[in-house]
Amino acid sequence: MLKKTMPVKANSFQVLLNPVGNNDSKKYIFYVKVDDVPLGIPMATNPRNQKLTSSVAKAITESLLSNDGNFYLKNRGIILSASKLEYDPERAEVTVYFDNTLCHGNIDGGHTYRIICEYQGEKLNQYVQFEVMTGVEGIIENLAEARNTSVQVDEKSMAELARKFDPIKEGLEGMPFFDRIAFKQNQVSVDETGKT
Repeated sequence: MLKKTMPVKANSFQVLLNPVGNNDSKKYIFYVKVDDVPLGIPMATNPRNQKLTSSVAKAITESLLSNDGNFYLKNRGIILSASKLEYDPERAEVTVYFDNTLCHGNIDGGHTYRIICEYQGEKLNQYVQFEVMTGVEGIIENLAEARNTSVQVDEKSMAELARKFDPIKEGLEGMPFFDRIAFKQNQVSVDETGKT
């Protein structure tokens, strides 16, 4: 049995019980300072290898190294499956137990985890959210698949969110082709006949 202990931000620790009540699964959520994230968390449960040269990895690294104190808000965090979790409120410590590395370990957030491990000791004032699930051994593949299907938002969608296209929209408004322009990812545009 492998176990990892880490100090947690005491006021952040939460336990969420199964709302359906048909099994003993639980979800634990808490924040950990990035320098306190333990090395050696099992990774076999993560369906993909982490490519630390990808644009996603570079964005995570940039966010972490910004040292703005907002990493826990900007990042989706690290999701683990475990056989059990113990919380010591007096010491503000969590101990996570991994009995079987085929079904216990990192489910999602592998890039985040590897990047944090790479920059440990940099004295960053950043926290990361952990979500640890217990009692989920029977659905581990479904969890890993469901948690690893996000698609990165493209640059034009981020520009639209920042209202950078507003001057273009103002200049083109009223033009016959205006409704056929998509300003963000997956936006449905309308052609001249009114069809989407």
